[in-house]
Amino acid sequence: MLGMQRNLQLEAYGLAPDKMDVDTKIEYIKTMILAGTDELHELLAELDWKPWTQGERKINYDGAKKEIVDLWHFVLNIMLALDMSTDELYRMYMTKRRVNADRQKNGYDGRSTKCPGCSRALEDVTLQDIKLPGTDITDVVLCGACGSVIPLEIARPFLTD
Repeated sequence: MLGMQRNLQLEAYGLAPDKMDVDTKIEYIKTMILAGTDELHELLAELDWKPWTQGERKINYDGAKKEIVDLWHFVLNIMLALDMSTDELYRMYMTKRRVNADRQKNGYDGRSTKCPGCSRALEDVTLQDIKLPGTDITDVVLCGACGSVIPLEIARPFLTD
């Protein structure tokens, strides 16, 4: 599918998402995200999702599936722009799936395992276990994304040797 999508971009628009410079890629990815968001709204329109709707609620399955396909085109374009292979997608999906399963088993609350500064999940950032210069304070953990201090008791499960 990635190859076919790349060919479609080349044939229809003369674009090679994987060959763009950084500024062009940023704009391209932003456009693909906005287009994908629009497709999600179109998918939502195929559902009687509003809780105040009266009568029998319905799903237009055919219409919803078509919107998923439309969305998938934009996801493939983003993957191309990020030089992401299907193998990489699979590996990353399996890793995230394990994280999500563990979160559900361990009573995930959506806050306690995130950086207090940037709100990124601690498993998604590089944590730095350091000794503060000029002090006897050790085991200070910093978020690699924003530099915020992470309490050791929260960071410990995410530290690697």
